[in-house]
Amino acid sequence: LYGSSDEANAIAINGSNIYVAGALGMGIPNGLDATIWKYNTAGSLLGTYTYNDSLNYDDEAQAIVLESAKNMYITGYDRRNNTRADLNRQNILTAKFNADGSLAWKQSFDNNENYTENGYQVNLDAAGNVYTEGFAGNYQCILRYKAATGDSLKTYIQNIIPYASIRTAPDNSGNMYATNQYSFNLMKFTANFSAEIESVGSTVICNDGNVQLFVNNLNSAFTYQWYKNNVAINGATASTFSTNKPGNYSCVVNNGIATATSNAIKITVNNCSGLIAENNDHSSDAIKVKTIQPTSIKMFPNPASSFVNIQLVDQHAYSYECIAFDVHGRKVFEGTIASTTQLDVTKWASGVYFIKILNGTESINEKFIVQH
Repeated sequence: LYGSSDEANAIAINGSNIYVAGALGMGIPNGLDATIWKYNTAGSLLGTYTYNDSLNYDDEAQAIVLESAKNMYITGYDRRNNTRADLNRQNILTAKFNADGSLAWKQSFDNNENYTENGYQVNLDAAGNVYTEGFAGNYQCILRYKAATGDSLKTYIQNIIPYASIRTAPDNSGNMYATNQYSFNLMKFTANFSAEIESVGSTVICNDGNVQLFVNNLNSAFTYQWYKNNVAINGATASTFSTNKPGNYSCVVNNGIATATSNAIKITVNNCSGLIAENNDHSSDAIKVKTIQPTSIKMFPNPASSFVNIQLVDQHAYSYECIAFDVHGRKVFEGTIASTTQLDVTKWASGVYFIKILNGTESINEKFIVQH
């Protein structure tokens, strides 16, 4: 009968103890409780540990993993209604039991209330994170939690063939690898990494100039947060950041498993009004460098695959100095261009590039993408 039978779905061994995960039938109308049975190698039952959601509907463990401290982690589902025929209110359950069998924490993931959701694998990495793999309708997901507290750290969701299982495995360095049943794509989530930021050009500018900062760790799966004087900058969450304000700037990069804080770069802003420099023929030239307004330049196409067109609008100089850098600060181009010119990028690697254009008294920094 519904809710009246016991189910065993997974097994794990730690030393001389055997742990079986599944569900304990509590009878109608109480349904199933997610359960861990602990045995010794002689088959004697040492403990029964259960989880029952406050709604008192079906809860079931589908997988189990053990920690060296003999803590237990399970995944499966907890049902959000009591109708067996309606599986659409079923969430992905992840729970931690302490070594004594007490419940340390539980998380119930609901991607959409109209989906059938179930966790089918749980794993640990060396950095103290728990990974739950499961499905939510047509979506596959990897859920990452902090093992000690159960805090939700990251959710990865991809729309692939229904029930195409995702599988993860950790290495000895705390990195996590994931693949799925049909596409065979291998993903790596790095636990230990560093972040470094650099600038395009000088970090000492005039009060109407600006500095472009960028992170060397460029990855579409990473998240970024820029800081000024150790205070987070609201909305500064891209891999690049432009500023005309003095201060010490850094960036915190999250790769989905761990975070890394970059080096700090000091930006100095001078009031250049009235500054004079003498050249070799003893004439005087103002050394103030004015920033060209962003509306004064057009770059297209962006992204570019073969050529990028540069047009300097309403500028009257005959020639300009042009320097291009990649995200690592390496100079990939330096030369003289006209107000309308075309750069050949066919041999440039795909990625983000920064361009600096000067005409002696004016300068501008712009970003563009090469994509082959």
